[in-house]
Amino acid sequence: MDYLRYYLNCLLPLAAIAGFLLGDQWVWLGIGTLPLLLLADALSPQDYAPRNIKNGALADVVIYVQMLLVLATFAAFGWRAHVGFDPALGNLQPWIASAAALIWVGLGANVGAAHELMHRHNPLAAFIGKLGFGIIGAPNRDISHTVTHHLYFDTERDFDTARRGESVYRFVPRCIWGNTVDEFEFERRRLAAQGLAIGLPHGSEAEQQAAQRIAAGIGAAAQVWPRLDLGRLADRLAGCAGVIGVDSGLSHIAVALDLPHVQLYNFDTAWRTGPHAAHQRSVVGMPCPGLEAVWQAWQQVRG
Repeated sequence: MDYLRYYLNCLLPLAAIAGFLLGDQWVWLGIGTLPLLLLADALSPQDYAPRNIKNGALADVVIYVQMLLVLATFAAFGWRAHVGFDPALGNLQPWIASAAALIWVGLGANVGAAHELMHRHNPLAAFIGKLGFGIIGAPNRDISHTVTHHLYFDTERDFDTARRGESVYRFVPRCIWGNTVDEFEFERRRLAAQGLAIGLPHGSEAEQQAAQRIAAGIGAAAQVWPRLDLGRLADRLAGCAGVIGVDSGLSHIAVALDLPHVQLYNFDTAWRTGPHAAHQRSVVGMPCPGLEAVWQAWQQVRG
């Protein structure tokens, strides 16, 4: 039982996969394991007994199996979305069921295993862990976790540890926001060491508010530019040491100005729209490129 208990978590993605493959009302099977698990947890006694683990490999392999099943869950959803849902379920119900299943599997079955692999020194294990966090939209999770949580464990600076009496509804937003600010601060320090500041352009009210939030998290090294017409914006870009941006008009202007440039993609269309000069790079990653990959590309284009 000391080994088996760790394999039981594999039932979560297996149920979701089965639901997507079977279709019809079975698409609810993935999220259906949540209330069952809550009930089992409520009825189970506290267990503080030491584990009798003599075969480390047998206990370790389940982490990799679990991660493969999580990836298979998303693949099964992609297949089901491609072949279509039962029309009797309507337009909304299957997507709600699918989203709930993916969120539940992405958090319940994925985060623990991804966290464990993220700390491994084996490059393949670390990559799989990073991929696991990338699935839930946090590909840079290892940065803030390492540079803040490990150094300031259980202090006010630690965003990965819930405070005593803090509910999950308060902890999760604080964790997400705090770690995001930490990642920007880490990048600010790296750029500051090169003597560079960050300029944040915007073209709408929503983009301006997002730029202001980013600048507030980074500090004095970041500046929100005023809203400029295209001509004046091109002039300002021309004075930059380089540009990092998504596949947009501003990135294409940076290419036209022959600036050092890193262009970001969350889908591999770089072959068609990406830069090709020696001092310009495309970085592809889903759901978004990792911070370390972008930084390495920036170092290359800067020479």
